[in-house]
Amino acid sequence: MIEQLTAQQRKLAYLMGIVILMLPIIVLGMPAADEEGSGGKLARLRQEHDLGESTLGKVDPTSATMNLVLLGMRGVAVNLLRMQLDTERDQKQWAQMRATTESVILLQPHYIQVWRYLGWNLAYNVSAEWDAVEDRYFWVKEGAKFLMQGAERNRLDPEVYWDTGNTLGKKIGRSDEWKQFRVFFKEDPDKDRYQGGPDSAINPSKRDNYLVAKDWFQKANDAEEKHEQHIMMNTLFGHMRFHTGDCEIWVEAPSSEAAMEEIIKSSGKDRNFVEREIDFYQNVCNYRFWRTKTFAERQLMVTRMHGNLFDGEELFKKGDIDAAQEVLESGLTGFKTMLENFPDLTTDDLTLEEGLWGVLLWQKIYQLKNQVQPEEFPLKQLWEKEFNRVPNLQQDFSRKYGSS
Repeated sequence: MIEQLTAQQRKLAYLMGIVILMLPIIVLGMPAADEEGSGGKLARLRQEHDLGESTLGKVDPTSATMNLVLLGMRGVAVNLLRMQLDTERDQKQWAQMRATTESVILLQPHYIQVWRYLGWNLAYNVSAEWDAVEDRYFWVKEGAKFLMQGAERNRLDPEVYWDTGNTLGKKIGRSDEWKQFRVFFKEDPDKDRYQGGPDSAINPSKRDNYLVAKDWFQKANDAEEKHEQHIMMNTLFGHMRFHTGDCEIWVEAPSSEAAMEEIIKSSGKDRNFVEREIDFYQNVCNYRFWRTKTFAERQLMVTRMHGNLFDGEELFKKGDIDAAQEVLESGLTGFKTMLENFPDLTTDDLTLEEGLWGVLLWQKIYQLKNQVQPEEFPLKQLWEKEFNRVPNLQQDFSRKYGSS
């Protein structure tokens, strides 16, 4: 039949066939618009089952174009860019590094670990390369903004929301420069650009960094709740049965002699073996120390001691040295009593440094008052025994309050 047609007729037949085949393609494959339910059959199915790229978050058309041009070479391109990124960081080429970071994201806009790593890299690694606190804060902001951009493009994933909150909360609120960073969060150091206010990109409401971080953590929780619970999720995996078979697990170890004899009898081991095993496992987790520590911190006397040392330093900062001296002496006396009642605490570095810091404050007050300190004071024995710790503490003290 087709052989009987002329060349022109065959061309018209082919053209009509193409047009007829285009109709179902258009009906099935028409791309979706912004309105819900728009597009062809396949687009509506993707929306219904959250299978389309647009359901993950904001889609960058430039990113789609890059992936189309590179075809199957996207992974190779990403590896080369990541190597270039490390080289630019080592050579301190910050502007080029920031541009390379954007190029990586164009190729992997929905690969969560890329957003998490590069955001952390900007906020932590790059910021640490700068000397001025203002410059460090700028790169912390860049890391936070980068993570916010990642959250916008991956709105269903809670991890990027969490990383954003963690950067705003922990990096700004707990780093070595936290005092300056928290001030900068409300009053950006770039006065000309932000007119003495915050960077609206990360703090539009002029709030504290911890409050803004809380909002991002809440967004992470909201995103997590939209997912169906997976049977192997991290919070459930720990509740699975041990893979070592059935065994008896004691929640509370018996303490009476009769109970000890029962354990020895049921285990089939002698007393020395059982006692060595108990001692071994207690030492693994430093059980005796933490038992003593928790018991000591429950005592009202210890609570008052911590409060006196803290209040004494606050009074010292305000210049009320007479009141500070009285409160500190009370705190040092309480500290001595605590060590007498709980001698195991003398092995804890943080506990010892708290007491020695209080002594440094107390000594500084006598220097400011141009008086000779008494030879005897509550923590003299601790001061002499742990004097090797004093030089480092004195350096920290001098940086904070100035040298004598």
